[in-house]
Amino acid sequence: MEDDCKILFFGDEITEKVVPQFESVLLERYSQDDFEISMEILSGGTSNDASEHFGSIDLSTFDVLVLDFGFHDYKKEISPSVFAQNLSELVAESKEQDIRVIISTIHPLESPFLLGTTTVDVEYNNVVRDAAEEYGIQVADIYQWWEEQVFLSNRYLKKDNKPNSKGEQLVAEAFSHVVPQSHKVILWQFNGRANANCNYDCPYCYYPTANENFSFGSPSEWKEVFKNTFGDQNLIFYFTFAEPTIAREFFDYVEMIGSVPNWELRITTNLSLPKQSLEKLANTKLANEGRLHINASFHPSQTSIGSFIEGHQVLRENGIEAPVIYVMYPPQIEVFQEHFEKFDEKDILVHVRPYQGEGYPAAYTDRQRRQIAQFTDKATIRYVLNRKPPFDRHTYAGLHFYIVDAAGNIGYDSNSFQWHSRYRTMYGNLIQYNSLNFPTSPPKYPKGDYPKTVDGVSNLLEVNYKQLEDNNVLSYAEQGGVYRTENGVVYQNKNKDFKNSSTRAEYYFPSRGPQDAYHKFRLFGLKNSFKYVWSKYIDNRIHLYFKHTQQTYEIDGASGVVKKVYQHMKEGLPGSNEMEREIIKDPLNESEK
Repeated sequence: MEDDCKILFFGDEITEKVVPQFESVLLERYSQDDFEISMEILSGGTSNDASEHFGSIDLSTFDVLVLDFGFHDYKKEISPSVFAQNLSELVAESKEQDIRVIISTIHPLESPFLLGTTTVDVEYNNVVRDAAEEYGIQVADIYQWWEEQVFLSNRYLKKDNKPNSKGEQLVAEAFSHVVPQSHKVILWQFNGRANANCNYDCPYCYYPTANENFSFGSPSEWKEVFKNTFGDQNLIFYFTFAEPTIAREFFDYVEMIGSVPNWELRITTNLSLPKQSLEKLANTKLANEGRLHINASFHPSQTSIGSFIEGHQVLRENGIEAPVIYVMYPPQIEVFQEHFEKFDEKDILVHVRPYQGEGYPAAYTDRQRRQIAQFTDKATIRYVLNRKPPFDRHTYAGLHFYIVDAAGNIGYDSNSFQWHSRYRTMYGNLIQYNSLNFPTSPPKYPKGDYPKTVDGVSNLLEVNYKQLEDNNVLSYAEQGGVYRTENGVVYQNKNKDFKNSSTRAEYYFPSRGPQDAYHKFRLFGLKNSFKYVWSKYIDNRIHLYFKHTQQTYEIDGASGVVKKVYQHMKEGLPGSNEMEREIIKDPLNESEK
């Protein structure tokens, strides 16, 4: 959300009722100092009334405008074509201001048929969605969110078809999915169609060190593609696959992104660029305007800590503060403290990541698990280290966060984007514009997958994090208790007693015995305890197995599936950790060669 965000809701009396509930939802994530909400209300107002009144509103002091009309257009039988014309004029006039515009659909109305739809969605709401697509603006799809959450709409409606208090809460939730989300993130495989190239050969990484290094089209052509798709919306591109800085056209793409004032760039890099190139990167237009954010991955088997810190200092001296990403690969755990102290001496924030492969993180000993937890944030401990299954699988991935490959295919996020996967092209192809079909309300994360990344976890609605701003790792870590201050870096979990059963339950540590299980039960209650056991040990594994059976069919056909089933009958079903990655590398054995 924009700094000190000033939000204006322009709508009818339903808007007036909903806004206080929306503010309450927003205060669960933000402080009152972060935003200010104003309302311009036309009781009984239609889009005709809104058009007549709009010229008298001074938008110059606002960052966000929410246009919330349509209910009375439907009630007063103003035609969808007139509604469309009025809405188009309102949006066009709003976009002349330096303001983020959001339009909303109408909530479901009581239908004469049990499961029928009304002309509200078929005609009026499609006008709203079409306008959002035409002008490249955000839509708060109240109708879609309501329909998914409620079986019979009349339970949430008054006799006059306006929302009752429960319905107003649903509308407020729909607004909360869009209003605070100031940008969209594009995780872009710009430098390789399947997997990009890397100059390191880390024993715990599944990216190849020798691979194709190309993309279709030129930077200028891609600029046009993203502009055609997302209009004038704020975009943050994210280069993270393998080592993006060694791509042939890396600096050309940096320059392309920098040429659009409301585009930003995030990069995860191993800092292996020569000093001169790092200085060049730190003095690009993006960097000079505060739109370049860098995460630095330290790989002890590939470089010395001294050389790495030298590269880090080049960035810091040029105004870029890069957190260090450190993977807790088992052979590195024993030397982590030594490395950590050298980073801490220089007030460099270290973001610790559990190793994910060869049975890990499940294979960590309890001592290792406690050591990792002391140096990382709350959400990483819960969802990545201890693999808490999401009770609510709704996610912003697909709504405000996408992954795009070098061919323009656009889908979910990196965990659900394997080469042979329907999620890879779930939303179509950016180059083939007419193929695009984006969700307008938060979709559900696929069963059988766990979000395992900073963005993947923060995108879960149940985590209730603010949208990650600027540097995604710093923003994420701070919300989980790891952050920089003038006096150094704070790790709030550093002195926590992770042997304590109550603390372990709060952070979803595996139970060591009846006492831990009892504390989990006390914390979760009966319903959530059942959900936890079902999701973690049964449901996810079933979906994961069938997902990989599907992938086997796509690659090897029916005969491959038969062979796989025979193998499983003979050797037993694989564990969920063995099924999680398609490309399996054996780093533990390779490191011993």
